[in-house]
Amino acid sequence: APGVDMQEHRIGPVLYFERPLGGKSNGGHTPMKLGVKAPANGNGAAKDDGPDGPVFKAEVGVLFGLTEGTQDRALKIKGGISF
Repeated sequence: APGVDMQEHRIGPVLYFERPLGGKSNGGHTPMKLGVKAPANGNGAAKDDGPDGPVFKAEVGVLFGLTEGTQDRALKIKGGISF
């Protein structure tokens, strides 16, 4: 394994967005969650309090390198739909 100086380690703030797609209607409006990820339950899996059906999830943040092998700054953008 490479030394610690050549390993990639990053730290920084990231916003998490989650919005149900379709499913139960709330007067034509479904609230959007914003914040940190749900804490893990006893078996290490994330809590699943979400709606039935597809959910759009996005992550946006700025990360800073902690070692010589990592870029000084990086932008994180991740999105997807889970079923």
